[in-house]
Amino acid sequence: GNSQSQETDFQRQEEINYTLAGTFSRVHQVIKANDTEAVLGRTIRGFTIFVDGKNPWLNTIIQAGAQLLPDVIPDLEGSENPANSNINRNLFLAANNTRLPSSSFTIYSAGLGRAESLTPNITSLSQIPRANYHSLWFGLSPVIQRNYEDSETFYQPTSPQFALANAGAEGGGNSNVNLVSAVNQDTYSTANLQNFHTQVYLNFLQQEVNFVKENIYREKMRYYPHLSFTGDWTGSQYLIRYYAGIIASEEVKLYLGTDYTRNTVNGWSFRSGVIGYLNPDRDYYSQVWGNVGKTIRLSKNANLTLSSGFNYAIDRDTKIGDVVSISPASEVAIATRLNWGIVSIGLTNYFGGILPNSYDNRLLAEFSISPIKTLTLSGYIAPIDETSSRSLYGAGMIWQLKNQYNSPTLSFNWQNQQYDYGNDVFGNKLLVNDNIFTVLFRVGHPANPF
Repeated sequence: GNSQSQETDFQRQEEINYTLAGTFSRVHQVIKANDTEAVLGRTIRGFTIFVDGKNPWLNTIIQAGAQLLPDVIPDLEGSENPANSNINRNLFLAANNTRLPSSSFTIYSAGLGRAESLTPNITSLSQIPRANYHSLWFGLSPVIQRNYEDSETFYQPTSPQFALANAGAEGGGNSNVNLVSAVNQDTYSTANLQNFHTQVYLNFLQQEVNFVKENIYREKMRYYPHLSFTGDWTGSQYLIRYYAGIIASEEVKLYLGTDYTRNTVNGWSFRSGVIGYLNPDRDYYSQVWGNVGKTIRLSKNANLTLSSGFNYAIDRDTKIGDVVSISPASEVAIATRLNWGIVSIGLTNYFGGILPNSYDNRLLAEFSISPIKTLTLSGYIAPIDETSSRSLYGAGMIWQLKNQYNSPTLSFNWQNQQYDYGNDVFGNKLLVNDNIFTVLFRVGHPANPF
């Protein structure tokens, strides 16, 4: 502060540098059936080129070598009876339900599935046999390196200098002028000098300035080899998955996890899971989660869903370098959603302070409408949000160019982002508002390409 102002001006600037990447993938799928069961073998090969990435030659050699790995050909014994063409749908669902690492590029994936085929004596969902699918996945996954760079501190003048006071004196050995001087670590005093004459004049100046401090926080994303083993058992009303893997980053990460999902015919749904990491960070960390929901049918084209859930982040990293920086990840929430024809309205309340490292209190209202099958308009508002980094409102649009499964999709998104940095030394609130706009063009449906 100075005589001009007792306020703090806070500015936030964000700069994102993207690296272009191109991916070409091939899928080879083989299905065999006899009179009692069917098997499925799925092989996926991908090749990703980063225009400006770390170790481009090493990544290229690894991916080129993976193209030579064999296709998965399932083994099934023949039968004297004709093959049963009523292949169990759970076989395909099991292959699609396999866990794929998020935000990753596939180099090679090979999996085998098996399920008993359908017979005429099956009369209910519970009688449909379950299917199993087990696979190996190899690819590249992102690891984010975070650090705070050395800050810069300086003074910014806001007014000219003016003199507050000035004074001076001069004299020699017969005057009362005293002087002590240090030159090159040698000290000279008028008490030890003869035949000297000294002049001392001082001006005291004042100038208005702003105290400026600049802090730089930097994130760098790099992709590292990732090997994962995963499998699942898919029934008509439940899904059980397991997964284990290793990410060969500078600090190697090992993980092991499982999750369970169940849906009942009367509208109940249950989900729970756990995953544990060795050498966790702010993106890959151990978690326990669960939720339960109930869907109530109101009419032919309307239903109401009530749900509650939690996510407990156990060991998420709380430091960036030597700086303690706690970013919440745990949550406890209850929600309700009304789906009525082309309209959907949702309300979610997040409770803060129940679990360690938890988000603060938040109330979120959502709305979406689909006037036609290929267009969805949506928006949200958070009338209550006590988190330090929050989005209070936003809107979006998703437009599928054709009404087909793998048709191109164009999406627009806008969100108002607010950052709360607390109070300055004068008690003034430090808030920064940003408006973020995103345009995304996507071809295909990556999660379930079949």
